[in-house]
Amino acid sequence: MSSPTESPNTTSVADTGVGLLGRLAHWRRSTPTDVVLDTFGGRHRERITYAGLYARCLRTADALAAAGIGPGTRAVVMTRRPMDLLTTVYALSALGACAVLIDPGLPREALRRCLEEVAPQAFVGEPLAHAARVLRRWAPGVRTLVSTGTGPGPWPTIATLARTAPRTSSTATDDCTALIAYTSGSTGTPKGVVYTNEQLVRQCAATGDVLGARPGTAMLVGFLPFALGGPALGVTVVIPRMDFRRPGRARRDNLLRAVTATNATCLLGSPALMTVVAGDGREEAALAGVRSVATFGAPLEYGLLDRLTATLSDEAVIRSVYGATESLPVSAVDGADLRAARAASERGGGRCVGRPVPSMRVEIIPADAGPIAHWSEVEPLSAHVVGEITVRGPSVSRTYYGRPHADTQAKIPEGRHVWHRTGDLGHTDDQGNLWYCGRKIHAVPTTDGPLYTECVEPACNTVAGVRRTALVDAGDDRHTLPTLCVETDGPRRGAERSRIVTDLRRTLATLERGAQVRAIVFHPTGFPVDIRHNSKIERGTLGRWARRRLAGEAMAAGTAEGPMTTENPESPEGPE
Repeated sequence: MSSPTESPNTTSVADTGVGLLGRLAHWRRSTPTDVVLDTFGGRHRERITYAGLYARCLRTADALAAAGIGPGTRAVVMTRRPMDLLTTVYALSALGACAVLIDPGLPREALRRCLEEVAPQAFVGEPLAHAARVLRRWAPGVRTLVSTGTGPGPWPTIATLARTAPRTSSTATDDCTALIAYTSGSTGTPKGVVYTNEQLVRQCAATGDVLGARPGTAMLVGFLPFALGGPALGVTVVIPRMDFRRPGRARRDNLLRAVTATNATCLLGSPALMTVVAGDGREEAALAGVRSVATFGAPLEYGLLDRLTATLSDEAVIRSVYGATESLPVSAVDGADLRAARAASERGGGRCVGRPVPSMRVEIIPADAGPIAHWSEVEPLSAHVVGEITVRGPSVSRTYYGRPHADTQAKIPEGRHVWHRTGDLGHTDDQGNLWYCGRKIHAVPTTDGPLYTECVEPACNTVAGVRRTALVDAGDDRHTLPTLCVETDGPRRGAERSRIVTDLRRTLATLERGAQVRAIVFHPTGFPVDIRHNSKIERGTLGRWARRRLAGEAMAAGTAEGPMTTENPESPEGPE
């Protein structure tokens, strides 16, 4: 337990200028009565000012310290309530402790492995999270248990602890580990990304610049962890009524109601959420005051860009942000520039993700390069050559928690700096723009060279009747089978599907190595997507489905090879 008596090397939490709480303290002094958090998630709208939130963070820090949490403590935080998430994370960072965020939507086994790896000393969460921890035997070695809510359970609550807790002191510094944020695991096992207090502040500042989130503006947030940065930016964070695990299922009227009630001028969310916002693409009066829209988590499709543009006022800037949990933001591209790059994208050039943000350096290195001990060994590729996107900057995470092998694979030291290998493929152009070509793990090998997902799909998505496509490998351990999976924009049967297949084949023939796509299959419902943003296609799952589908068609046709497409069984060709 922290002592209320401070040593010469400590300050009271209220006096600390370090990390996120330090930035909140700045805005509490300059705009104490401004609303910092405006939440529509519960039965009643809940608002709190900068002064009120700051005081609540201090009480939370006192309570957590009284529970035994102090410098270096790794504390898992699990709550769906934005206020509790924000105050807990800010309080932990002020104590010199480390908040651990793990996506609760992860598959049960993956979540258990994350908890085993991080081995938390404390678990701070809502009563339901504690109940799940007990029933599923999560983190059995955790010693400090604190509840953020007032529901049933034997765990002490923050509110109860705060009533008698003495004022705590802080030993937090800029280089303290403040956050371990686990990736979604959409392309592998989730990894814990380590951030210091200073990195979090720099990341918030860079993200705010990209989003156009100016002090005093209201920003609707469709991804709960992004709400953590808002109070450090001097904005009002607007939390709509929605299930943050399923942004694609949010109700449009709830989103519009939150925008109207708060006069929000900035919208932040995944393409799945923005699809809900855009609706059918008709001008929406409730969005007339919106001036900035930023999407992240997956590429912004041109059809969605068109619908958003039609829905918003002419003054609104639509921006697609590129980055990762380990390095956010890397670059951004405005809608106008994205449209200008559309022709090149649909010719197989990848997706333009704009110029790197000012604080970020980007280089392309050979995609087949193994572990690299030092940046001096790297020979960056020239413009237009596809390789692995590698980034360096003050907000780039330097390490993964407890994953030395992952560090070896993904981190390249350069003096006091570290380059992060994103695992993404891309290239630059003569103007300094970055082009994204897909995940390295999703490239499909062929006899003529690899096929890149984002160099195939944009062109195929232009075919009439197609909602979107996904390039996957439907082969087995011995042979690859480049396959194009298709979502249609409505019921398509018989001759109409045959026409789509013909048009897709014609389009593929215009792309480099496009003729190597051996099969085309129509998905009956919708592609599986990631749990976090509902926007990234789960290509591993989709590839396994396509393999089963093609195998079933092959058996029905009485041949080991099977048809070239599931809708064209009379084709004389079969997959290799």
